[in-house]
Amino acid sequence: MAIYEEGVLGPFEGRVGNVIGYRWRGKFVMRSRPKSKRRGQSTEKQLASRARLRLMQAYLQERVDFIRKGFSLAPELSKMSAFNAAMSYNLKNSISGEYPDYQVDFSKVVFSRGELVLPKDIHMSQEGDRLRVSWSTEIEEDASSNDQAMIMLSGVEDPTGNHSANSRGAGSDAIDIGRLKPGTELFVHIAFISDDRQRVSDSKYLGSIIVE
Repeated sequence: MAIYEEGVLGPFEGRVGNVIGYRWRGKFVMRSRPKSKRRGQSTEKQLASRARLRLMQAYLQERVDFIRKGFSLAPELSKMSAFNAAMSYNLKNSISGEYPDYQVDFSKVVFSRGELVLPKDIHMSQEGDRLRVSWSTEIEEDASSNDQAMIMLSGVEDPTGNHSANSRGAGSDAIDIGRLKPGTELFVHIAFISDDRQRVSDSKYLGSIIVE
């Protein structure tokens, strides 16, 4: 910033070329015009937003069969697709870390939203090369023994699970995990959808299991 009294052309206010003149504390001053941001140059906030979007989009795209069923009755469907509804929810709630080190927080992921009641006493265990998920067969509220389980696994690049698992009345289902490397940590979610596809439950995070 420079202070001047008369200058070559006398005091002025406003912009002339790359110079801005203005009055400051009773004196006329000049400063250079700030460099404008080049068109196409992204801010860190924009880069962070894009990184979050890419991360969640890749994660959900690999599980699109679960999303299409689980968000098939979500309230947001009046304004967007099931996939976009799942993206919107999980972008806000299921990413942890700071840019550029974002991660999907599997414990907060939701792949299904609805009012169908979940079974009681859902638990999981590893039986040899299979992951078994079991639940109570007791029927409550508007539930049916024909409701179908959806079991989604996360934590591996090649996603596994079963979006067309056994019925509520069967009480359990088992998923082959023998191809996975021992020590792999799997994160397990479950939801149920009615046989007529008119009702669906919220998904529930069951925790993680280490492949033996």
